[in-house]
Amino acid sequence: MKFNLLLMTLMLPLAIVVSGQTSGSQEKTNISQTYDLDDESEDKEYLIHVHPGATRLMIRIQAELIGGSLEAVIFHPEGSKDGQLNLTADGSGGKSKSSSRSINDKDYEVKSKVKVKGQAKGNFEKQFTNPEAGTWKIKIKLNHADGHLQMISNQN
Repeated sequence: MKFNLLLMTLMLPLAIVVSGQTSGSQEKTNISQTYDLDDESEDKEYLIHVHPGATRLMIRIQAELIGGSLEAVIFHPEGSKDGQLNLTADGSGGKSKSSSRSINDKDYEVKSKVKVKGQAKGNFEKQFTNPEAGTWKIKIKLNHADGHLQMISNQN
C-alpha cells in the first residue's frame, strides 16, 4: 500500500509536466497529395484545414505536363483568390507555354517555370503569415492533362 501511494506521489508531478507540455505545444500539420495524370479532364479540389492559432501556412503546387493544360488557384476560406499557376504543353516537339502569377503579394512567394520541347514544368510556392483559420482550397482545372501533379501544405 505504501509503495502504491509513493508511486502515485512520484507520478503525479510527471503527469502534470507532460500534460502541460502537450497543451502548450503548437500543432504542426504536413499534407501531400500526388496525382498521375493520363488525359485527365476532371477538375480536382484540394482542401487544407487551417487550425486556429496557426502562425504560418505554406502551400506548394508542382506540376509537369507532357500534354494538355492545368490551372491551379488558391482560395482563402472566405473565397478570395490568392495565387495561381497555369501550365500548357502541346505534347509535340514544338512550342510550350507556362506562366504563373500572384494576386496578393503581401506574403512570401516563389515561382519557377521551365519550357522544354512540348512539355511544361512549373512550381508555385506561397507562404502565409498568421493565416486565417478555416478551410482553404486549391482548385485544379485540367484539360486533357498528361503528366504529374503534386500539392503540398504545411502549417504550424
